[in-house]
Amino acid sequence: MSDGGTHRLCSARPLVRGRWGRLDCGVHQAMAAGLRGVSRRLRVAALLVTAVFPLVACSSGESGTASLSSSTGTSAESAVSSTVSLSSTTESTTSEAVSDTSTTVSSDISQPQEMALDAIVWVGGIKVVLESAAYDPVTSELTVASTWQNLSLTEANRAGLEWGVTVDSNDYRAQTTGRPYPVDATVRDPFTISGLPSDFSLSAATLYFGRPSEHRSTVDLSTGAATTTAPQPIAVSGTVAAGYDATYTVTRGEVVPWACFGVSEHLGYEPSKKSEVSVVLWGDYKTVSAPVGGFMFDTPGGGYTRLLLPDGTVLDATAQSGVVWNANQRALDVPTCFSGIVSPGSGAYTLQMFDGEAPEGSLPFTV
Repeated sequence: MSDGGTHRLCSARPLVRGRWGRLDCGVHQAMAAGLRGVSRRLRVAALLVTAVFPLVACSSGESGTASLSSSTGTSAESAVSSTVSLSSTTESTTSEAVSDTSTTVSSDISQPQEMALDAIVWVGGIKVVLESAAYDPVTSELTVASTWQNLSLTEANRAGLEWGVTVDSNDYRAQTTGRPYPVDATVRDPFTISGLPSDFSLSAATLYFGRPSEHRSTVDLSTGAATTTAPQPIAVSGTVAAGYDATYTVTRGEVVPWACFGVSEHLGYEPSKKSEVSVVLWGDYKTVSAPVGGFMFDTPGGGYTRLLLPDGTVLDATAQSGVVWNANQRALDVPTCFSGIVSPGSGAYTLQMFDGEAPEGSLPFTV
């Protein structure tokens, strides 16, 4: 529109009559001139977009976007298509990234492990009942719920025992207070094993009780199965004569995978070599007469006890009565132990008791 046209428009239809009419018309002319400037700038911008957009499309490698230069409708459709495609690709990539992150976190965090156990093992004169095993990945500790029964006639000191868990041929010892168990006591006493490897798995671990050189018992934590050497009962009974008209009536016996120490009245057990076992006989002592001051069964003069072994050698009792006996006394269920017998201890035996230096009585039995 020319300036004359604008002037005629203002002259023909002034906005305000009188003095202010010319001022308003001037304002209107200024506005019209500004609009013309804006229109020119928009046309220039449109030309720049038309020139630049195909270059961008070509550089991106999207053939669908390149068609924008030929047709506005095609350009719009390609833009929508490209946007949808980009949106879908972004969504897919995000989904995979979340999935990968989730998998990584899951593999990096160890989960607690727990299993129930129903196993029994024997170690150094103690019967151990195992109830459960639980691993805590935060502390790298394995806790085993267990009950311990002292089978000896003295306090059982576990300081001489060793137990723990084996992982990849490495033994990890259990922590223990080492407190003794009273005679014939059954104590619920869980134990903990620390410092386990970060990739610890119950399915690849084995509990052990005893050193490799001893009668070692194991519990496979992948199955819960126990491998142990249990006491083996002996069918034996009979009465053996001893010195001073005393008798020892045997009522039962057993082969045990540990060694004996002490005297019969306070018989103690401790781990033995895995190549050796002990034979323990239980019976009742009875005396009829006795010299002044009494006598003892653990001295040759009083009537000591021996065991004739299957190979023909003789073994003195490792533990027998250690008290002084007088006339007309009786004691029930007193053990007599013979340690150092070659494992497994099967064969024919003979219990011998002496009156001084001469054999007084004997009792054969078979293991």
